[in-house]
Parts: sequence; structure tokens; C-alpha cells
Amino acid sequence: MTTHKENIKSALLISMILMSVALIFLKFDFVQLFNLYQTSPYSYALSLEEALQSTIRPKEVIIRFGGNNNTKIISGSQRYYNQTRNALKQALSGAVSIKEVTEEMYLKSQSSKSLELGFTALNGKLLSRSFFLETSLIDNISDIKSILVPLIDESAIYIKSSEKIYRLETASIVSLDTVDSLENSKYVKYYSLSYLFGSESLELVPSDGPDINVQTYDTISSMDSQSAEEISRDVLKERYDFANRIVETDGSNIYTYNYGQEVLKISPNGYIEYLNEEFSSKDASVEQSSLAAMDFMQKMGIDLKTLAFEKSIPIKIQGRNAYRVIFSNTADDLRIISSNEKYDLSAVVVGDKIYSFTGIKRTMLPYDLSRNKNIITPFEALETEYSSLSRTYAVKSGVELFDKIGDIELLYFMDLNYAYIPCWKIIIADKVYIFNGYTGEIMSYGLG
Repeated sequence: MTTHKENIKSALLISMILMSVALIFLKFDFVQLFNLYQTSPYSYALSLEEALQSTIRPKEVIIRFGGNNNTKIISGSQRYYNQTRNALKQALSGAVSIKEVTEEMYLKSQSSKSLELGFTALNGKLLSRSFFLETSLIDNISDIKSILVPLIDESAIYIKSSEKIYRLETASIVSLDTVDSLENSKYVKYYSLSYLFGSESLELVPSDGPDINVQTYDTISSMDSQSAEEISRDVLKERYDFANRIVETDGSNIYTYNYGQEVLKISPNGYIEYLNEEFSSKDASVEQSSLAAMDFMQKMGIDLKTLAFEKSIPIKIQGRNAYRVIFSNTADDLRIISSNEKYDLSAVVVGDKIYSFTGIKRTMLPYDLSRNKNIITPFEALETEYSSLSRTYAVKSGVELFDKIGDIELLYFMDLNYAYIPCWKIIIADKVYIFNGYTGEIMSYGLG
């Protein structure tokens, strides 16, 4: 009996000691100190390949069936890109040579059945890594503007940058089920300005066929005090307990650490601004910088699957190598831009450390069916402002104005009320115009 009681006492004593040790760990946050659990809401470390797969997306997908039979994919363009990815990966992983070709050769392939992916300024190294390839023949190509995939008569893929055009041989002619299915269905036909009017511009415009229906979205900010605190804890980590917090009259929360060397500002409208002047000792690489930027945005609660990778620009910060990595939000596979550059999702990374970040985080509301209506064509938008544009560019006819058009893109524009309005972005003589997709009114002028 005595032995049994002693065993019970010993067990209780050991249990009490273990409980006290556990309480000490919790009190002094030793668990976090030894990284036995993660405070991040994400259950795994973000890999570069996974992050790039989520954010690399074309700004437009053009499908040509030969001749002047063309269309642009407005809704569901990411589905076409996802299928094309497999063909691109196979071409890059098996390619043994790449050669520079002329624009005439590119245009000839473009005129046959093909799929073309348009980008803002994609880095070849990042594109390779998004396919889980450590290296490829396009790693040294920067500023990729488009990728052309011939779907008939030619075993090749073309890569077009802002300066040169390259051709990769493929093992066989690429075949895409999504394109074959579309060819036998109803779709909005697009024609080039050159075909319709003899213009010097090759930009495509929709015909008067099936209507293009794009809705407007209202948005709200979820940046209350609790959200601001959660974000600040994720960003500052162990420094949070030592940071100073200031609440401004407009409700903005400002956290400062190390005498202002590190500053995080979170505004009620969803605008986030961050600066950390403690430099990393590592050299910058486009891969590390991009991963650091995407990891930082996840700490903000931004879903990478709603973003589009725009560009990565090498820059200098106080003599140190750095990259400015820029993203845009998307809705229904369309890019979202704003008249205020500070709302762009932009991170400056020195080494693998965030030096600065600016951007806005808004949540889309379900769209109002009463506002669901067809958008006008680019022609109608230009016609609305033709008098003003003709004076600005001293043109005497619509064709002369068309000659100056360098790009036409359907996207969303975030207005002053933070609503996403469908708009036509038209570049005229290297100047960017944003036309309201419902009224043709110029919403903004001179955006980059």
C-alpha cells in the first residue's frame, strides 16, 4: 500500500513540475523563441515555384484561327494559360538551342492558327522557375512581352521581348484542347485595325458580334484595429512587443521600431505602407526578391491567387543592389489599375529583405445585378472623345488616330470610391488613356 501511495505522489509531483515548466514557456513565449510553432496563418513555407504559379498570368490571351478570324479571351483566360503551361514547360525543358528571328517570321506564324499570351514585362528566369525548372534557355531574357504558340504547321514557340524575338524548336506541333473546343463554339470576333481600315496599327478590336458583358464591383476595407494588429504582429514578429503604436485622427495605425528605422502604417481604407532601413547583407537576386515580396504580401493577408505579377526592376538603394517587384490585383482575370500609384502593390527588396512596400487591400462585394450591363467597343470610346483627341494629335481622320494606337486592353480601373469599373486602356502615341467601358469618358490619362 505504501509503495502504491508513493508511486501516486511521484506521478503527481512529476505532473506538477511539467505543468510549471509549460506555464513558464508560455509566460515568456519560449515556444515562439525556439520556433516550435508558427504564428503565420499559412501552414507551410512558401516556395518560389508555388508563388510564381499563383501570380504569373497573362494580361491577355489572343487566339487566332487563321486569316482574320481572331478572338480575345476575356473571362477564363487563366484556364487557357494553365493548359498552355504544360506545352511551354516541355518546350523549355527539352530545348537545346534558341535563336533570334525577325518580326516578319513572328507575324507569319501569328497569322496561322495560334495562341498568344501577352504580358507586361515578364522575367525569363522567373518564368522558368514557375515551371519548376532550375534553368532554361530563356533565363537571360528580360522584359518578355508575349509568347506565341503555333498550333499548326510549325513545331516551335516564339518568345518576344521589348527588344528581340526568339524561336524555340519543339519536339512536335503543340495541340490545345481548349482552343479546339472554342473554334466550334460562339465567340466574340476581333479584327485588326490594319484589316478593317488599312491602319498601320495591328491592334485587335472586337466586332459588333456577341455582346461583351462585364460587371462593376464595389469594394470595402476590412482594416479595423484588430486586422491592423494581426498584420503588424505578422510583419514585426518578435519586434512587435517593443514597437511604438500611434493612432492618427483618421484611424490609421502607425507602428515604429528602432527609433523609426522600421515603420508600418495601416490606414482604414486598406492602404498599407512599410519601410525598413535595416539593410540585408545579401546580394539581390530576382528570385529571392520576388519570393520575399510575395511572402510579405501573404503576411498582409493578400491572396496570391488574386494577383498578377507585373514586373521586377533592378534598382539601387543607397548604392546597394535591389529589385522593385510590382504586382496588380485582378478580378475575373482582368488586371486592376488605379489613378494613384501609391495603391499599386509594389515592394522594394534588398537581398532577401523588404526595404519598402506600398499597396492597398480591398475586398470585392458581390456584384449588383442591376448594374450588370454590356460594355461599349473601343471604337465607341474613341468616338466619344474624338474631337478632343483629334485636336491633341492633329489628326484629320479616324485612321490617322488609329495609326497612333499601340495597345488596347480591357481591364478594371479603381475609381476614387474604390469601385472597380471596366475600362478600355488604349495607348495613343505612347500616352496611356483609360476610357470608361460604359460611357467612353476618359477616367485617367498618362498612367504607366
